[in-house]
Amino acid sequence: MGEVKDGMRIVRFPAKVLVASAASRGMYARTRPDRHGFPRLALPRNKQFFGYATGDLVRAVLPSGKYAGAWTGRVAVRATGRFDVRSERGIAQGVHHRYVHLLQRSDGYGYITREEEDARCCANGVSMRIDRSDD
Repeated sequence: MGEVKDGMRIVRFPAKVLVASAASRGMYARTRPDRHGFPRLALPRNKQFFGYATGDLVRAVLPSGKYAGAWTGRVAVRATGRFDVRSERGIAQGVHHRYVHLLQRSDGYGYITREEEDARCCANGVSMRIDRSDD
C-alpha cells in the first residue's frame, strides 16, 4: 500500500448510511376551524382507507398517464381512493389505490439511505477516509 504520515489514521465506515427522521402520524382534530375558531367542516373519522394509512411506504406502478412509471415513496391517503405518492422524483397525484402496493407500514419515522460524504469506495463496499487527528 503506502505509508501513513504521523498524525493521520485511516478510518473505515459504510459507503451508505441509513438516516431516520421523525414523521407525524396524523392529526386528532376532526374539524377545520374558520378564522374565528368555529368549526368549518368535518374531517373523516378514519385514518386508514383501502388498507393504507398516510405515511406508509408504497410502490405504485402506473401504466399510463401523466405520472406513468414506477413510484416508490410515502403515500397520502384520501377517502376517494385517489392517493398521492411522494418520492424523490416528486409527487404523483391522484394515483388509484389499485396501482399501489404496500412495502412498509408507517411507524412514525421516515427512512432514507444516503451516500456518506467525503468517502472513497473500495471493492468490498466499505468506504475509507483519511482523518487528521490534529483537528
